[in-house]
Amino acid sequence: MSLSKREQFLLFFMGMVAILIFFITVFILPMNTNINSLRTQKSTLQSQKDIIDATLPQASVLKTQQVTKVAEVNAELAKIESPLLASEFERWLLPLTTKYDMRVVDATFSEPALSTPTGNVVLVEEPVYGLKTMIEAYTKDVTLPDSTITSKSVLMKTNYAYTLLTNYKRFRGMLDDIAAWNTSFFVTDASYNFATGVVKLGIDAYTVDKISYDGDKLYQGDYSATGDNSSGGTLGLGGPTGSSGSTGSSGSTGSSGSTGSSGSTGSGGSVGVIDDGSTIVSK
Repeated sequence: MSLSKREQFLLFFMGMVAILIFFITVFILPMNTNINSLRTQKSTLQSQKDIIDATLPQASVLKTQQVTKVAEVNAELAKIESPLLASEFERWLLPLTTKYDMRVVDATFSEPALSTPTGNVVLVEEPVYGLKTMIEAYTKDVTLPDSTITSKSVLMKTNYAYTLLTNYKRFRGMLDDIAAWNTSFFVTDASYNFATGVVKLGIDAYTVDKISYDGDKLYQGDYSATGDNSSGGTLGLGGPTGSSGSTGSSGSTGSSGSTGSSGSTGSGGSVGVIDDGSTIVSK
């Protein structure tokens, strides 16, 4: 079957149209979409570059402002204690038990947990007088009701519960001293048994981590195994004077950071000194 020239032309034209559509669909449209995406990305990056160009000349000022703001925030956070261990908390309380000659019978410490501070304030209802109500209605004075203090802050809370033996006068003195701490430790339970002299004391300690900023950290090379990385000190020489007044001989320095032998004195103990200012005494 032979095709006429007109039919051949139509077939050729339709083939060219099909090829053109395929080329546009497969190549032109994706490329156009990619070009538009790259233009948008370029515009975003240009905006970021403009911000950086405007900020770089003020880098030193911004760093100074950052340090200042961190100091201001830490000054506010200083009103709240930093996280502390149970042994560190006892450095607050045990001096009071020693001061008032108390016996610690039992101590229980809870695990730290996130909590919102609550106050143990009990509102006392004042009596209502008819004359006072009439005067307030006439003068249109509005008396706002009392309310307890609330907080939306979330802090770390640890409860410390103690059982002590003492008398009532010493117990009151201890509570006054705790109130004078003026910190974020609050007495939540305090009872005294006059028959047995047993004190039940509960304290909620609220703590928060402080913000630290040490500036930009610069890489200055790896630490070597030579022991000299500007972080540890070398050992100094021993042999300061003893109680008899005679001067001991200098001790030799040990290898690899070990303490050398210290000089012995007449009647005084031997003393070794390291260069960080601390002193090791052996009798």
